[in-house]
Amino acid sequence: ATIAVLGAGGAARAVAVGAADAGAARVVVLNRTEARARSVAEALERACPTTRIEAAPLGGFADVARRADVVVMTVSREGLSAIRALDPSFVRADATWIDLNYWDPDPPHLAGLQRRGVRVQDGLPMLIHQGALAFRAFTGAPAAPEVARRVLTGRIGS
Repeated sequence: ATIAVLGAGGAARAVAVGAADAGAARVVVLNRTEARARSVAEALERACPTTRIEAAPLGGFADVARRADVVVMTVSREGLSAIRALDPSFVRADATWIDLNYWDPDPPHLAGLQRRGVRVQDGLPMLIHQGALAFRAFTGAPAAPEVARRVLTGRIGS
């Protein structure tokens, strides 16, 4: 599979390593600053020798998105304007778009991609599972992810 990772911070690195560990054939790191994308890609190449790791400027999104099976948006709030400026029509209808943010009630492109039939996922599951791991680490007790989901989505009692 080909995974496109938008952003070059810590979350992007974790996604890229996770994708490589899961068997992705190719990971492309796209960033507003191509030098930063290149630096991250070079570090990832050393950590993930069996996966082809590439760097691209965010301006190369259209070309990368046409070939990506999964697009993962890891950009922070400060970079959202650059993500909003991307043309999501280049994302294939059979692809998956994952937006790791869980703080934006209207993540860029999510609704439009979903209308086109693209599988989409917001960052809520990641937040829930990170919280569950932290809860267990601090208390030694298992967490209840579904309770966390209800609390976070405001659906307690429904």
